[in-house]
Amino acid sequence: MTRLAPLVLKSLFLIILTSVSLNGFSQDSVAVTKSEFDDWKFRLGPYFWFINIKGSLERPPVPSTLPEPQLTFDVDLSFREINNLLKFAFLLNGVYQGNKWVASLNTTSFILEGDALTPKNVLLQDVNYRLSTVMSEALAGYRVLKKPKFNINVLAGAKLIYFNIQGESKIGGFIPISGNRDILWIEPIIAANFVYKPFKRWEIMTYVDYGPIRDQKELTAQGLISINYLVNKWLYISPGYRYWYFRTEQTENIFNGQFYGAYIKLGFQF
Repeated sequence: MTRLAPLVLKSLFLIILTSVSLNGFSQDSVAVTKSEFDDWKFRLGPYFWFINIKGSLERPPVPSTLPEPQLTFDVDLSFREINNLLKFAFLLNGVYQGNKWVASLNTTSFILEGDALTPKNVLLQDVNYRLSTVMSEALAGYRVLKKPKFNINVLAGAKLIYFNIQGESKIGGFIPISGNRDILWIEPIIAANFVYKPFKRWEIMTYVDYGPIRDQKELTAQGLISINYLVNKWLYISPGYRYWYFRTEQTENIFNGQFYGAYIKLGFQF
């Protein structure tokens, strides 16, 4: 399972290469009009994210007359490191496009296992962690601008975020300790996306969302940009870049994190 990322990536690139090759042989003999490219209601596509992670999970200071260790788990991982820590991954994006209304659902889930270095490493040694996460956005909106070359949509919905981090360590190298912290919240968000179609087979898409709408202690913001190449009326390829920032402050812990990196998606439209 630790080599899951390269196997998925190689398979995805093989499918993309085959699709583009077949399209190159057929596009001269079969004319596909622009209306055929745009004649879709649903898009569904798994994608591969070259993800980098920076984050920290810590306990807020608690007033006390007794010394209390403030445990902090820091995660700073490049994609190359994540490739060796990845135990599970599932990433899927879906879009509905009607005449006036649009909707989207995006899900990102993965599990990482590895070693962590904390500021208290003088006391805490051999820290092993398991990070499980699920991040999903469900949105619905209105097509405020619908032109042959331009589309602008405004959306509103909710973002579900769940993190579970389990840690094991030793105090002074002898006394074993363990911890388990969960973060779960559903945050209302607003979003917008802009699509520009410079050519028949090409789309440039940008997307941003922002929350909170209700609680300033919790913050989540996301932005992405992608270029879609329409292989035919059913298949498209979408490389892009995604950045996601989040912060939550709860009674038991404070979590800050950034997820960012390029991605590649193979999508189907119908």
